Amino acid sequence: MIAVVSVIYARRQAGNTREQLELMQRPIVVPVTSGKWWEEGGGREHTAMWVKNGGRGAALNVRTTLATPPDVETYPQGAVGPGDTATLSFKHEHREAIVGWDGVKGVISYESLRGDRWATSFTFTHQGEQQRVWASVKIAPVPPD
Repeated sequence: MIAVVSVIYARRQAGNTREQLELMQRPIVVPVTSGKWWEEGGGREHTAMWVKNGGRGAALNVRTTLATPPDVETYPQGAVGPGDTATLSFKHEHREAIVGWDGVKGVISYESLRGDRWATSFTFTHQGEQQRVWASVKIAPVPPD
């Protein structure tokens, strides 16, 4: 009986350790909505979008697809390291600047080094006279195909 309990305990510990390692290596990519990004577009117009990896692991194949305006995509970024910021340029067919980010929605897609796929959904909101754009985000794993 003690041996069975020990095996169950060891399996739980192994599962917890694996989960902790996964969390320690997980990327968390979010849009950047302040600082130079906003200033470079004069506070309104942009032909690219900035993202930051706030996680502890590298993010691979990072790309953004905007839902509003519809079907605007960025070129993929090979990798964004932990704590790094990357510029994602809109594809040539969408090179006209995005003007007025209020209500713009989209998804940032990326992968971890383990091959897990993640998606950060976001909505931009322009608020007040301070010319600030806020992003509300939701991060979720993408199920395998």
